[in-house]
Amino acid sequence: MGKIIPDMDLEIAERKAIKESLTEGMKEKAVELKYVAGVDELIVREILPATDIGLTNEYWVTPTLTANTWTAYFTAKQVADKTLVGFYGVKNLSADPKITGIRFFSGKEKTKTLDVTQLEGIYKVGAADGFFDEPLVYIAKQYITAELYSKAAVTELFMLRGYVVEPAGEVTY
Repeated sequence: MGKIIPDMDLEIAERKAIKESLTEGMKEKAVELKYVAGVDELIVREILPATDIGLTNEYWVTPTLTANTWTAYFTAKQVADKTLVGFYGVKNLSADPKITGIRFFSGKEKTKTLDVTQLEGIYKVGAADGFFDEPLVYIAKQYITAELYSKAAVTELFMLRGYVVEPAGEVTY
């Protein structure tokens, strides 16, 4: 973990395979955890920033980041019951990206660091979109925290790419 691959280094089929592998794995895990009886009872949708991870609105924007330090993007958002949240990458929609790193934690008090990824490599090749070498998946009732490292005090349009898998009819927005 901790490695990011610029989207331009992947063929379209490879990008599709990464996304399908993540969602299929999440559906299998939901059945294994007995959230539902079968995968046909599940829906897969893209992450909603406010509903699923606790951002203020349903669009991707960071709080004002502090220069040269880790700043919370969102803190201790608990995954909904019978739900999985999986991240496969990031996309920075800002014209001049300043975010250089992201780290993910689990636990209400950031008890476990799950991943730390340096992002400048995707910017240096002219990309703003990258795929994690291994996706991160959180299960129901786990707490998710993400922090961003920025080289300037800014607010950025920074998107976490991923999916939510939940029983059909469970969306609560």
